Amino acid sequence: MKNNIRLIFLVVFSLLVAKFVVAEKYRGTSGNKNTNKVGAETCSPATGSTDLNINNVRTRINTGGDMWWDLIDVAKYEIPKGSKKTSMFSAALWIGGVDANGQLKVAALRYRQQGNDYWPGPLTTDGTAAVDAATCQEYDKHFVITRKEVDEYLAWWNNKASYPDYQIPQSINNWPAHGDPDKLQSYYLAPFFDNDGDGAYDPTMGDYPYYDVNNSLCPTNPENIGNPSLPTAEGNGILVDQVLKGDQTLWWVFNDKGNVHTESQGSPIGLEIRAQAFAFSTNDEINNLFQPMV
Repeated sequence: MKNNIRLIFLVVFSLLVAKFVVAEKYRGTSGNKNTNKVGAETCSPATGSTDLNINNVRTRINTGGDMWWDLIDVAKYEIPKGSKKTSMFSAALWIGGVDANGQLKVAALRYRQQGNDYWPGPLTTDGTAAVDAATCQEYDKHFVITRKEVDEYLAWWNNKASYPDYQIPQSINNWPAHGDPDKLQSYYLAPFFDNDGDGAYDPTMGDYPYYDVNNSLCPTNPENIGNPSLPTAEGNGILVDQVLKGDQTLWWVFNDKGNVHTESQGSPIGLEIRAQAFAFSTNDEINNLFQPMV
């Protein structure tokens, strides 16, 4: 199911890249009222944003399912960085489908002109897929990490005597590896390398945000990818999809259950989306790219 959701996202995202190159005002009717109730969940729309800017691109990533703009009317996909030239205006995540009872469920955004369909934060795992306003507010941000920070951490961990003044950065100390069990959230959230194998994230014990530092998860033979009979690193590659990518990485989590879908007027699906956007700093064409991913 998780792989299917990733595939759906990649397909939908590819379509949206082409669709949102030129900004277009909403042409539908205004004032529609969504009567789909969500109980006590009363989250406010996401307002957080971060610029991904480690290479020759500066692009705005928002915390509520859209990107590349300032939520008002200014494009924020600048390339080359500093040129004030923007190649795209905005993009947003659209997901829809029919449930077992034949009911259409949709979560989508279009410039937030009519409202909102996504809210920050993880959902509960008790079968209700619920979220409260405090959780939405707590997670209305990106967790920003760089590969350099992790490399420096590992250099210290492997030879502490050579780095007597090193202090673990807050980006590693405050990594959102676990949800809140008191709120019935998933125990495992953001990916981390569990150095001591105890299942709990603790940077003082060698745990760190999970970049595949040694490329140990990459299949040595691309023809083996997707073969479930082979070990993870050689076959289905599940862990490859779950580790962090890039030299600068933004990780965040959002959902479609925080309130009424006032943008699409659709019924909530119950999605918890754990996302990352990343960029590489290189001396070739990749230095002019960034990659969003779920």
